[in-house]
Amino acid sequence: MQARPGLLHGALIFVLLASPAHADTIYTTLEGQCVAVMVLRQALDPEVCQATLVNSMYKNGRRAFVFTLERNSLEVSLFTFLGDGHDQLLDGQTAIQSIDSVTFVERERNLHLDAIGSCRVTLQLEGLPSVVSCVADTERGRFAGDFVSVSKATVKRVP
Repeated sequence: MQARPGLLHGALIFVLLASPAHADTIYTTLEGQCVAVMVLRQALDPEVCQATLVNSMYKNGRRAFVFTLERNSLEVSLFTFLGDGHDQLLDGQTAIQSIDSVTFVERERNLHLDAIGSCRVTLQLEGLPSVVSCVADTERGRFAGDFVSVSKATVKRVP
């Protein structure tokens, strides 16, 4: 499924408005595809996942990984894995980020859930795709997303 620029732009603006506002926030986008998606214990067809993954790094050290889902033009939802970047570990070519909360936004539903989980990010080497794999358990069920990039990351700093 190809991302429609207007829809994805609108979803990203929503993410920016729903996220903590801090100076020097860094947004990194990866273009690629989801290979697995789970929301509220329900496995979904990875085709509903948009072709862009956003990783936000805030001045206070918080990090977020945002997955956007689109079942059709009227059904767009977001789920975000959040954690303290100070807790990030490096294991060879992989960064491991602990996750302590998940935010899920769909239509009129906006859930902020405590979570236990992690995101594993392979460091992008020249010519190789990056892989982002997040999983977190909440009181409402498991959230998971596996994303494989097909290009270099785009980085934007917002003062």
